[in-house]
Amino acid sequence: MRRSGDTMFVTMRRAAVLLPLPVCAALIALGLGACIDSAVLDPEAGSGGGGAGECAADELACAGSCVRPDIDPANCGDCGVACPADYVCQAGHCAEGCAAGTVECAGGCVDTNSDAQHCGGCDQPCADGEVCVGGNCSLECPAGTEKCGSSCVDTSSDPDHCGNCMTDCAPEDQCDNSACVPLCGPGTTNCNGDCVNLEVDPDHCGACGNACASGQCGTMLTTTMAMPPSSWSFNGDAYHDGTTQSAVLTPPTASQLGTLFYKYPIEIDELTLSFEFRIGGGTGNGGDGMAFALQSNANNAIGFGGGGFGVAGLNGYGIELDTYDNNQSCTDPGNNHAAVVSLTQCGTEGVPTALMTYPTLPFNLNDGQWHVMNVAIANQAMSMSLDSVPIASQVALPNFAPGTPYFIGFGAAAGLQFDRHEVRNITLTVPTVRCM
Repeated sequence: MRRSGDTMFVTMRRAAVLLPLPVCAALIALGLGACIDSAVLDPEAGSGGGGAGECAADELACAGSCVRPDIDPANCGDCGVACPADYVCQAGHCAEGCAAGTVECAGGCVDTNSDAQHCGGCDQPCADGEVCVGGNCSLECPAGTEKCGSSCVDTSSDPDHCGNCMTDCAPEDQCDNSACVPLCGPGTTNCNGDCVNLEVDPDHCGACGNACASGQCGTMLTTTMAMPPSSWSFNGDAYHDGTTQSAVLTPPTASQLGTLFYKYPIEIDELTLSFEFRIGGGTGNGGDGMAFALQSNANNAIGFGGGGFGVAGLNGYGIELDTYDNNQSCTDPGNNHAAVVSLTQCGTEGVPTALMTYPTLPFNLNDGQWHVMNVAIANQAMSMSLDSVPIASQVALPNFAPGTPYFIGFGAAAGLQFDRHEVRNITLTVPTVRCM
């Protein structure tokens, strides 16, 4: 043992105190302490002084003593940082008062439920090797925590003991699943070490790891049809017309059948949809009409032709715009009507099953002019307007299951009587973030 002058330090539990050599030797003889050279613990040392090696993990060697910078009002956060009068030291910062869940003990704010030096109350230390659990000294930590010094910590999330008792995350990091990862800013979430915006990131859409096959994440889908859209499937006789910048479902030719569906299914609970449509340029007697549809079959699906509009027989729901009177028993009131429909075939007639039919419309459907349809689904019911005129309101959709993935699109068909059916400027909006 080396001497430093005629003084040495004695360490007793958590304090290192400068004592005369004879006193130090007497304490050693009684087994009450261990003396160390004052050169190892410099009485004049500040933060990070040589005595830090003799202090507990949550202490600093400050001016010859081991102190807790998290609660010491004279060394709050670091050696020599004294809090003003009437202030307390709260988690290493001077504050006007202790936060909820902590108690003031000698100018410092402590959690008497977990602080081993103040277990259950101020100045009620636990014995060496014990921890404070729920205000009681114990040899064991509760499930899900690990004993680090005199504290029980959750090493899966504690930035001061991340993954183990010795790993301290950098100030710019947080502890996530036992690993130090970047501390993400407002509006972002840590996903496997990357800070991402769950509202727009197609690899983490709404939740970490939820990847979108479409590459689109959000609440809105917009397609103008100004250019051929790669994310839409043109089926049967449907094609893109670059001149009119529209999707043509059927040309003005007899016996045509076409569908257009977005290639990726979208989970539908509620939605609002707007699109423009135009019917005309054919024989003038209508034939047969077109439909908006959401179906769960496939993006290249084609249903029955004629009065089935290319969508009857599929699984889902829709709105038909009928321009030809098929004179059938399945609710066909004339050659200019709309209907909210189930895509299930009605009987054996190859047409959709009408849920509610509307024979009075504000214009002739096949007048060759562009019109706007607005559709809404909420509370398992469908509403619809044409050129801002309400047509259908809250028509119940039987067996509609919110959250079911549907392909969104359109269908049209023509027999011996025919028209050109086309759509453009499609906008779909859903209430919450999802793959689009």
